[in-house]
Amino acid sequence: MVEVKNLKIGFNGKSILDGVNLTVQDGEILSIIGISGTGKSVLLKNIIGLLKPDEGVILVDGLEVTQMTEFELNKYLRTKMNMVFQYGALWDSMTVEDNIRLGLKYNKNFSKADQERIVKESLSMVGLEGIEKKYPAELSGGMNKRVGIARAIALQPKYLLYDEPTTGLDPVLSNTINDLIVKLNKELNITSVLISHDVESIGKISDRVAMLYHGKIVHICNAKEMWQQDNEIFNKFIHGDKSLQ
Repeated sequence: MVEVKNLKIGFNGKSILDGVNLTVQDGEILSIIGISGTGKSVLLKNIIGLLKPDEGVILVDGLEVTQMTEFELNKYLRTKMNMVFQYGALWDSMTVEDNIRLGLKYNKNFSKADQERIVKESLSMVGLEGIEKKYPAELSGGMNKRVGIARAIALQPKYLLYDEPTTGLDPVLSNTINDLIVKLNKELNITSVLISHDVESIGKISDRVAMLYHGKIVHICNAKEMWQQDNEIFNKFIHGDKSLQ
């Protein structure tokens, strides 16, 4: 379980997160929505330790992570949590295989044979068998997204954080990625937190939906009931009301 308590962070004197409280239950798919620039990506980067908050506490399976050193984050947090970045964040100079091996080769428990096996298994899980020697530039946008996911699951994390997983994809590829998120949650027993503007997709694949607005979580609901809520701010967002600022 992930617990975020009174999280605050700002940049250059401007508050971004202003007392975020959020709990992510084991095994669920939780989607975070909100207008652009409201701090959704900042929240994910705090949870995985890429940013440190000005105030607040983040507990991951009972471990307080906000004060951990980089060494401690790598040892205790990032072995169980990984992030899928918005555009894949693959290294163009590396093959698909080398991109996926990045996290594996720093773990002394994996021999080269183990690394090769895990690369193949991870690519198979995302439906991309046989592309190990290709470079990111040779792949489509959807394939790059799936390679990013394959890299994220290679260390068998308990938690996956997705930053806009369907951005820039057509509806067919978006559905492919959405189906993959659900599949990984079930087959690998992963807990997923994703941020997205794709309201229709969120309603289909999520267990719960949380809205971040002006630095706070202002509403949380069951995804199956998201169209029957009485929260004005939440309703304005999901219906695309231009008056929401």
